[in-house]
Amino acid sequence: MTVTPGTADVTTYFKLVDPVTGVPATGLVIADLDMSYVRDGAFAVTADAVQLAAVNSAHADNKMIQVDATNTPGLYRADWPDAAFAAGVSRVQLCINGAAIDPAYIEVELNAGTLVPGAF
Repeated sequence: MTVTPGTADVTTYFKLVDPVTGVPATGLVIADLDMSYVRDGAFAVTADAVQLAAVNSAHADNKMIQVDATNTPGLYRADWPDAAFAAGVSRVQLCINGAAIDPAYIEVELNAGTLVPGAF
């Protein structure tokens, strides 16, 4: 995933998995989850996740919601604070963690360059 440095209101989606069974985790209590980000060369910044009102709600920092337990089991929306994507580093690691799930990670490249579809 690539984001332009300084981008505001970044939302990502994570598949959360039960560490014992290996199946997608549904019905998690959002308040039991932590949202952390780690910018290159820095310590982790962690916040307790807060329940987002609805899947189609406006972006709200450090909030999460399960998307649809039936049609997309284990898929959760996570809204990140703008500080995670500030200019000054080339990458940020995003992590969702909790006692009932395997930690889930996404690496985000912070790149101001223009991406051209199909170019490599």
